[in-house]
Amino acid sequence: MEKNVPEVKKDIPVMARFLSDELTDKDYKKMEREHRKRKPLPGILKVIMGITAIAVISLAAFLAYGYFSSQKAAEDAAEAEAMENAENVIAENEMKAEGTVIVLGIDKGKGEIRFKEPESGDEYVLNIAASTVYEDSYGNPMVVDQLMPGDIVDIVVSVHSSALASVKKNENTFELPGITDYDISVNKRIFSYDGRNYKLLKGTILLSGGEQTAFKNLKDGDVLTVRGIGNDVYTIMQTGGNGYVRIRGAESFKGGWVELAGIIKPIESEMLFTVPEGNYTLSVSYQHFGGTKDVKVERGKETRVDVSDLKGDLLKTGKITFTFEPVEADPDVYIDGKRVDKTSPIELDYGVHTLDVKADGYVNIHKYLSVGQPMANLAIILEEGEEGGKTASANSSDKNTGKKADKNKDAIPSEALPETFKSTTGSSSSKANEGDNTNTENADNTETVTTDVSQLFIDGPEGVEVYYDGAYKGIAPCHFKKNGGTHVITLMKNGYETKSYTLNLNSGSDNESYSFNELIEEHDA
Repeated sequence: MEKNVPEVKKDIPVMARFLSDELTDKDYKKMEREHRKRKPLPGILKVIMGITAIAVISLAAFLAYGYFSSQKAAEDAAEAEAMENAENVIAENEMKAEGTVIVLGIDKGKGEIRFKEPESGDEYVLNIAASTVYEDSYGNPMVVDQLMPGDIVDIVVSVHSSALASVKKNENTFELPGITDYDISVNKRIFSYDGRNYKLLKGTILLSGGEQTAFKNLKDGDVLTVRGIGNDVYTIMQTGGNGYVRIRGAESFKGGWVELAGIIKPIESEMLFTVPEGNYTLSVSYQHFGGTKDVKVERGKETRVDVSDLKGDLLKTGKITFTFEPVEADPDVYIDGKRVDKTSPIELDYGVHTLDVKADGYVNIHKYLSVGQPMANLAIILEEGEEGGKTASANSSDKNTGKKADKNKDAIPSEALPETFKSTTGSSSSKANEGDNTNTENADNTETVTTDVSQLFIDGPEGVEVYYDGAYKGIAPCHFKKNGGTHVITLMKNGYETKSYTLNLNSGSDNESYSFNELIEEHDA
């Protein structure tokens, strides 16, 4: 009969099961009881061991937490320090952002300065800070009020805050002040002056009255101040411009003289002066009659002055004394063709007079002088030369005063001078013109051209008035006698902008012909 083994034996240790065939039920029960008695021990141990393990683990975790916490704190501190250092580096780098720019405008109320980058043409606004430092080109301190539109400056700026750290006028800036004899080609980006070409940049600015304006607003004869660096033009400033003065009613003074803005010319029936804008005194004189009028010249505009009401006015007089260098030259002095006593004051009518000075062994001098005050002294320096040699006239450099004669203002052709002047010159050039009393004006537009005298032809634009160095020559197309050298052609027409051109005419016998662009129609502002 097979023994029934309780299910509990499956929970008995393995060795007990190997012996199960030899044990009775009683043994099984005993073993079971013994087994049950031993069972709590491992449980307690397990609990104790578990508690111990938990304690160990807790301790380890605590220690680990403390370790990692301190490590994380150290890492956080290191990270914070690194970020602070990075911010300092960034701030330091931003403070070193620098460049050379053009000042466009200053708004102290908003605490801003507008700049333009000359190469790119970009414009931007930067903030003025309480700590912003301002210096002139020599590094001397200055204030923001000393900055002006058009200044070229080196700036240091914080890109992040757009705040200026420093503004210093560029030490390498060149300046061409108050120039008129220039040439400008905006399309070719070339500015020429005194035989040198400069480059117009994308950001080159033109200022008029401290404000930016378009280059199309430049007019002939505008007085400019130019600034730049090297061969690059950064700033062009209109510091003045030319206007036009037309003289009417001068018929009674024909044969006399007119003076305006330092320009002295013989009076003709139609006269037009091109002079810088400003206020002037115009004077006319003929024999003992004449007078003055105040004239205001505005840029690009024509001012008409009627002098007919001065024909009955007697002129004031002034006295002139002379000194000569060298004293031993002992020259002869002629005024208006008459020899005068150079050792005594000479009384002359207010106005223009001709002066002729001759001395053996010295270059003859031919000048004109303007009398406009009660007493004046004229110092004359004589240049050694061959006796009876060349003559220093108003058409060449005035070596006697050390100043170069203005090619547009002082030049008076010998044929335009009064006969009293020409007859006393004693120079070969005057004798060559002796008897040549031909009026160079060609107002009737005759087509007859003298073959032995070179002519200047103005072919267009048709229908415009043509003035040659301020003297009326007719309606284009026209022609007249040509004189070599630099001359100004002025074109005028009612309802159109007046235009002037400077021509360099050759002194040869060949005729020259010019045709200019159409005049631009005037528009009301």
